[in-house]
Amino acid sequence: MGVPGKTNLDIAAVLDISPFTVKNHVQRIFRKIGVSNRTHAAANYNQASQELRESLDK
Repeated sequence: MGVPGKTNLDIAAVLDISPFTVKNHVQRIFRKIGVSNRTHAAANYNQASQELRESLDK
């Protein structure tokens, strides 16, 4: 199930900053969480959310 996300250009327009700045911030976030793209970041988030829900159900 795919959910359309925001592009760097979309994010830049909302924040009134350069798309290059958005790209730099996104790349730094990806490095910190150990992923290479938005798809991997979303997959990691979904996995962590599922694990948290399971631990709270115990």
